[in-house]
Amino acid sequence: MRPSTEPRPYISPRWLPFKCAISLACSSSGEGSLATPSDDLIVAEAGRATASDAPQDTEVDPNVSDVAVSADTSLAPEDAAPLVICNSGSSRCVDLATEERCNEAGTGWDLTPCGDAAVCAQDACQPTICEPEATLCQGASRYVCDSAGTTQLPYPCQNGYGCLDGACVRVKPNVALVVDTSGSMAFPADPADLCQVLPCDGIGFPACEDEEAPMSRLAHAKLALQALFETSVVTGARVSLQRFPSTGSGSVDCSSGYTESLFVMTGDSGAHEVQQSWFDKAMDEVVCVPFDPITGDTNVAALSEWVDFEESVTPSGQNCGWDPDCPSNICAGGKCQALIDPELRAVGGTPLGRSLFYASEYLRLHMLIQHKPCDSDDDCRTSPDHRCVPNPDGPHPKHCIDPLAHCRENVIILVTDGEETAAPDKNDFFHPWVQAKRLRYGLGCTADIQCAGGATCDAGICEPPLIDAPEGRCMASLDVCTGNADCPDFFCGLDAPCPGTCVLPDLAFTDGLGKNHVKGYDKLPLTFRVHVVDASGRSVDNAIIADWGGGESVALVFTDVTGLYEALKNLVDLKQGALCE
Repeated sequence: MRPSTEPRPYISPRWLPFKCAISLACSSSGEGSLATPSDDLIVAEAGRATASDAPQDTEVDPNVSDVAVSADTSLAPEDAAPLVICNSGSSRCVDLATEERCNEAGTGWDLTPCGDAAVCAQDACQPTICEPEATLCQGASRYVCDSAGTTQLPYPCQNGYGCLDGACVRVKPNVALVVDTSGSMAFPADPADLCQVLPCDGIGFPACEDEEAPMSRLAHAKLALQALFETSVVTGARVSLQRFPSTGSGSVDCSSGYTESLFVMTGDSGAHEVQQSWFDKAMDEVVCVPFDPITGDTNVAALSEWVDFEESVTPSGQNCGWDPDCPSNICAGGKCQALIDPELRAVGGTPLGRSLFYASEYLRLHMLIQHKPCDSDDDCRTSPDHRCVPNPDGPHPKHCIDPLAHCRENVIILVTDGEETAAPDKNDFFHPWVQAKRLRYGLGCTADIQCAGGATCDAGICEPPLIDAPEGRCMASLDVCTGNADCPDFFCGLDAPCPGTCVLPDLAFTDGLGKNHVKGYDKLPLTFRVHVVDASGRSVDNAIIADWGGGESVALVFTDVTGLYEALKNLVDLKQGALCE
């Protein structure tokens, strides 16, 4: 058969790659040769090529006429399977306000606004739950909101700290430091020392209370207190300083200085709860350095003044005939005197129980004002921790609240060299055992809620929890004991030993006046812890005060200034306190 002589369309070599890609019909027919295209191949892309798409340098054979080419549309792009570009249902952020989500076929992205109270973060719209970068408290943890406002990141506070107003803050305990200022504190700490009472001008000190060569018990105690007040532990707590009831005196001598002993505070009628009106008026008779009501900081400078072995007065300008004419109770040379550098002085008896009572009443009135009715923050100003907040469930629309009150310890540290002299009968409300138990656990009761410190009401008496219950002490060694068999023999000042005596502190006392516990403004018991640093060296009575007060008892001699300092520092320093939930 002769070859066909019908003309074929001319195809430029420049179009061959594109033509082969469309038709998929190009193949190699031999080295250096091209396959002959079939009649039904399309020169231009079907339905899409235009005249402007044609190459401009195509050669035209004048002997070849134009031929209409019928397009084969079986492989047109619009009929091909859609291209999958994403995983169906997946999302990603376009900006903070918009996300785009892959459609069901996976062939495209749909834009979706996040709407109000939501932002796009971590590839999806999420509800905002907090102000970006803001801090807040939940329990003992501080939380910081992330930059998008969608997540709260926890930062737990360490032990001894609580979260307040978005920050971890030290939960400072309220520490009332009560120093024995009885007359026996002027005795030599070492019995071998002999104090030489030297003449003085009324503001000096006898030889036994020389800062450079101290001999008296009080002088040694002051040196330990000086060292304590120079440490950071007193600023890590709130420390007040208290003495035994005393007032000013114009009858000055070297031993007592400008100080005169009182049996009780002025205005104290023996009631089992003080009235704030007379207590605040006479408070300086017992409270040497109060808590700072504004900042809550310890006034270290004021504390140091009372133990610096210096005492001075200056005329106030008011004429006087006798001491009661003067606010300071000091009249000298017909002029009232202002005490500008006070000092702890040893004068008077040893009212341990009443001093514990005064310390707790001061704390109750000035620091423990939880739930006190108020109209503004100024009404809560006696305590730096409280603020006036709404009280929708109470009788008054607002009350004072310390958010960390449940974690704040109330501590009384009694430093003494002797035994109770004002109320020696343990059936007296003001006996130190009774006061310590009242402050820690409560006395009488009709229900458990009337007891404190984990105590329960048993037959009308608040009984400490078993793990805290005092067991008794051996008179010989001060060791805790459970019976006479635990007490070793010891010498009683005789030539032969005599058996030790175990003291079992049985306290069945209840207050017939109804003041069986220290009440807060919510009428529930307040809780205190009582520690005792005892230098008497001869009695277990003071150790039992600490037993009933739920605290520690430290026995030492005041010549051991370092030991006294370490004991006080450890009792004040509560940095290892529990986590404040």
